[in-house]
Amino acid sequence: AAAVKRGSPADLARQMAAFALPVPEREHRAWCAGLKTKTGRARRWSFDLAYPALKIAVEVDGGLFVQGGHSRGRARMDDMEKDAEAMAMGWRVLRVATDHVKDGTARRWMVRLLDAAICVPARGPGEGGV
Repeated sequence: AAAVKRGSPADLARQMAAFALPVPEREHRAWCAGLKTKTGRARRWSFDLAYPALKIAVEVDGGLFVQGGHSRGRARMDDMEKDAEAMAMGWRVLRVATDHVKDGTARRWMVRLLDAAICVPARGPGEGGV
């Protein structure tokens, strides 16, 4: 098996599996039929990681501190468009940095998103709970 680069989407998927958590789909394609490109085709995106049934997407942005692709003006504008259109279609988009993947923060945030999407909230004291 090929080595997994630390901080990459594949690393985050590996962490999810290692903690016996649901493993996201990689490079999930989504499109918006109502939004067209300059050539008239439906606008398409792919999410780094996704849980399509739950409409949860994760984008891992690298190079933030070295003027990499996701930190430049046009790329940031494109990311904002992607996030806004995805949210308009009902997706929840979690955008994280590679450092968030490396230190486990992204995994913890994903767990919270999954819990919110699939679990019935526990009731607190005075709300019929224990």
